[in-house]
Amino acid sequence: MNRAEIIFILGGRIMKAGGTIFPFIFVFVANWAAPVLAGPPQPIAVDQWITGADNLPEASRLGLDGTVSVELAVDSMGKVTGCRVVKSSGHNLLDEHSCRLLTARAQFKPATDKDGRAIKGTFSHAVTWQVVTNANWAANGLVRAEMVIDLAGRQMPQCTAEISGEISDYMKQMACFVLVNQGRNILATLEQAPPSPLRAALLLSVSPKASGDLIRASVKGDETEISYTSATVAISPSGMRSDCQMLETRGAAALLFPICGPTPPFRYVPMKDSAGANVATELRQQVAYYVQYPGR
Repeated sequence: MNRAEIIFILGGRIMKAGGTIFPFIFVFVANWAAPVLAGPPQPIAVDQWITGADNLPEASRLGLDGTVSVELAVDSMGKVTGCRVVKSSGHNLLDEHSCRLLTARAQFKPATDKDGRAIKGTFSHAVTWQVVTNANWAANGLVRAEMVIDLAGRQMPQCTAEISGEISDYMKQMACFVLVNQGRNILATLEQAPPSPLRAALLLSVSPKASGDLIRASVKGDETEISYTSATVAISPSGMRSDCQMLETRGAAALLFPICGPTPPFRYVPMKDSAGANVATELRQQVAYYVQYPGR
């Protein structure tokens, strides 16, 4: 038995749809004729059954989540004729919404009997709804985090951060977390005995692909770059990363930010069309580390 799963981003929620696909059963006849296929309904275009436009604002507002398991009745034409909840998500709103969408959109090749004739069948399916925070988002803005490394006093570095443009306040916390945890790697890239106190900065920007360089415009004149990473990020209408292409990296390998690598949940803000609907968008993301020596 194989398991097929597809992840959808629905506004501020994630929906994961999983369908059970049974392998074909080969039936051999006595006269050694070609095998005849027999098996349950076969799903068609599962990724189109539920889309980002199907999010329920009421469910998001109430913070409802859970997994609903259903059994779909499929007729000999491949059309869904019924949806039975096998295991509830715990919320009638989500159960009914899932069944309504699947009944209207799910398509199948019908089940077949041992002679290859189309017959009625059933198909098991599961939909998981999960609330996702939109706290960490960015559209066209920059976060700058700074800390002072006092080697002489051996004090724990204190980090401060500020944001500019369209970027969530939460990103200040994220940037400081990354910068403080990279303190050892920052020192390793410098001279054997770097002067103290040393000021280090992390700059992270997200902006439309054709816009100006936000990081370059935010660098102080006496700062020295020690690492830089940039990438083009493709954003789906729901605000999640759908593709990522590295553009440039330079500096210490330990400080190169994995823009295109696995990341915690991070949302972007896509552009809108003339009707106000979200559209697929390409953004540029940059991450750079700088140091400022005392006396400069």
